[in-house]
Amino acid sequence: RRAAATARRAGDAEALARAALGFAEFVRYGETDHAGVELLQGALDSLPPDDSVLRARATALLGARLDPSLASERRFALVDEAVAMARRLGDDEALTSALWIAVVVNLRGGDAARANAAAEEILTLAPRTQNANALLWAHMTRLVAALERGDPAGVEAELAGCAALTRNFRRGYFRWCLLLLRSTWAGFRGRLAEAERLAEEAVTLVRQTAEDA
Repeated sequence: RRAAATARRAGDAEALARAALGFAEFVRYGETDHAGVELLQGALDSLPPDDSVLRARATALLGARLDPSLASERRFALVDEAVAMARRLGDDEALTSALWIAVVVNLRGGDAARANAAAEEILTLAPRTQNANALLWAHMTRLVAALERGDPAGVEAELAGCAALTRNFRRGYFRWCLLLLRSTWAGFRGRLAEAERLAEEAVTLVRQTAEDA
């Protein structure tokens, strides 16, 4: 926030955009980051209207951070705009980031087909970009699709992909997601004791960093 204020006083639009992206990168689940939305919108208003990586990233993240109950259509429009801009720029990293947000926004909006298409493209870009968060969401999206079509081999494959990411990047958030997914899969197979144990492990893990578990 201080960096954004300094950039605004200096009239440095790129620094303002970078500060806004950093500020709004994470948000508590279920909350709308009003301060982040304000910073991202201010950054977009300050940046030149031409295509740029910073503009694509800020546009996509603004789409993710808007309240889905109040601005669902604008969320879709911003994400589509960001993906199209990243394609025009030919920037794989910007495109991967935009597609990751496209997965999240479309899943929340009930458009599984578009979320799955974005997930598939993330996996094709992965060898070049190595965006861990995007890869995790791609695997989770494919896992949900496998559950819905009754494909146990597909579920196991995506669980293995999530497990590999958890080992390679050693992020607590990834470990938490993996526990939840394994708990879900155990419940689907009727292994209720195992499902409950894994769910309790997930709650214990998240309580190390957050009160709301």
